[in-house]
Amino acid sequence: MRIQLLNLMTAIHFLSLSGLALYGFHRIWMIVCWLKRKRKIAKPPQLSASLQQWPRVTVQIPIYNEPLVAGRIIDAAA
Repeated sequence: MRIQLLNLMTAIHFLSLSGLALYGFHRIWMIVCWLKRKRKIAKPPQLSASLQQWPRVTVQIPIYNEPLVAGRIIDAAA
């Protein structure tokens, strides 16, 4: 009886140990993939000097009864 229990606990121990090892390898793989991707990120394209080529957009800023902070919000949005 005691040997069977010892064998069962040993099997459980090695199963959990192998699960933790797989988790660790997965985390290392994710870090390696992240580092590879980080190196491949290209520089953003240069913006053209002509403002007529840029699309027109509308920015709506919800301001209600806030005269003291309206200037800061508009400057931050611009």
